[in-house]
Amino acid sequence: MSKTMSLLITLGAVVLLAGAGCARNEQTSNTSALGQTGVADEKQENTAPAGEKKEESSDSSVKAPSLTIDVPGVTVVTEPVKKSEDEDKKPATAQGATITYDDNGFSPSTLTVKVGTKVTFKNNSPSDFWPASAMHPTHEKYPGSSITKCGTSAAETIFDACAGVAQGVIWTFTFKEKGSWGYHNHLNASRYGKVVVE
Repeated sequence: MSKTMSLLITLGAVVLLAGAGCARNEQTSNTSALGQTGVADEKQENTAPAGEKKEESSDSSVKAPSLTIDVPGVTVVTEPVKKSEDEDKKPATAQGATITYDDNGFSPSTLTVKVGTKVTFKNNSPSDFWPASAMHPTHEKYPGSSITKCGTSAAETIFDACAGVAQGVIWTFTFKEKGSWGYHNHLNASRYGKVVVE
């Protein structure tokens, strides 16, 4: 077997072992032929009988084991990836979100937000787009919306841009009603998406 093939097999084994080591949450020790040791911190799993509340540890970080493997000519050390405190504090829903439109349609195709969130629709397509509430062509799915209100004083309150939006231009709408609101591009009704308001 060639040296390259041997190295690839060894690296594959390292990846598998590292994945298995990261999945365990107990004290481990791996000693290599050279006497190096990788030791993981121990974290006790908090279990409680059914119906009882588990007590949460004040230490919110889960410590995964590190792993050191030595192969003649190759040393691979894996370390756990630490999650930043900010990641835990990010809301599950958007507090001001953007949906972009390009030649592939709307992205994201489904967005979840809280009531009162202002959603920005940005056109990254070379063609105009016209975001509006479903259903085409009436635009009446979102409460109070209707294409018949375009050009009236009510136009600013409906989920309907009421005209084509040029490339690089944005249109915003604040969602005040809970529900799952389908929308589409009035100028190309085969392009659509959904905003879920919680």
